[in-house]
Amino acid sequence: MKIDPVLWITSPYRRARQTAEITARVFGRNGGVSETPSLLPTADPRLFAEELRSSGVGSVICFGHAPHLDLLIAHLLGCAAPFTRLKKAGAACVEIDWTRRSRGTLVWLMTARGLRQLGKK
Repeated sequence: MKIDPVLWITSPYRRARQTAEITARVFGRNGGVSETPSLLPTADPRLFAEELRSSGVGSVICFGHAPHLDLLIAHLLGCAAPFTRLKKAGAACVEIDWTRRSRGTLVWLMTARGLRQLGKK
């Protein structure tokens, strides 16, 4: 997948944190995983988008919950409503250009099954 996130951030909920920690081990990451309440299922997606923007970090991986992540993706892409349906262990890659009004581009969207298939190669 050729991703190398600088910042690893998760919802404070146990399941999201566990997924983040497992993924970090698979990627050989030695540093910690940060938590933010802006990835909680009831949080306004604008809060996390603002966190991303103000962090100044170029590459971030986040772990959260459906349907909140779908709302976040829609917000980052400048869409009025979600058009994705991430299921458990699904993943998406969004490139963001903070200088444009519709800031993001959806690069890829993967199901858990697709990710498992990649892991077998």
